[in-house]
Amino acid sequence: MQQLPGAMSALVVEITQACQLLANLLELIGYVCREGSHDELNPGGPPKDEQCAVWRKEYWFAAATHPFHMIALIDLVKDEVHWLETYLPGSDAVHYLGFPLSD
Repeated sequence: MQQLPGAMSALVVEITQACQLLANLLELIGYVCREGSHDELNPGGPPKDEQCAVWRKEYWFAAATHPFHMIALIDLVKDEVHWLETYLPGSDAVHYLGFPLSD
């Protein structure tokens, strides 16, 4: 989840450690290469190097979005993540609301 004060929020999918074949697929379906998010208010900017880069897709919505539309958006994101999970190694590859630990 990412927030802009008062107006908008986004559900965000970030994929780390993507092989080149998966990276090509992610680019085709709307993901962009960025630095990983620090927390919900501080998304990552342009990647500084390939080591800290993630593939990122944002699903923006207004803060006043009707709950029924939010449920539909959450289901859409979950469906996409479930589909992508088949391309990710390990059964624990997907984490919801996970941010890196602070230093």
